[in-house]
Amino acid sequence: MSVSNNVSFGSWPFAWLKEISTMVVEIDEALSRRSKAGEPEAAALLAQARDIMRPREHGSDFQMRYDKAVQESPDILILQCRIERLLEV
Repeated sequence: MSVSNNVSFGSWPFAWLKEISTMVVEIDEALSRRSKAGEPEAAALLAQARDIMRPREHGSDFQMRYDKAVQESPDILILQCRIERLLEV
């Protein structure tokens, strides 16, 4: 199964993923060999990841959908626990 190159995170079905996809791009850019990102940038990205990956009943669209998924799926709950360990939350 392939995803069309025409998928836009600004389009309705995928808009809620924009926050996390943007963060992934920022991390990728910071890890690039051409990047001059240092400790302050790394700390900021880690703080951003800790915030975004925290499921919330009242938060961003991603956090609210993620909260619902964590509540409904034991598998996602287990993954969330692993994420929290990795991010030292």
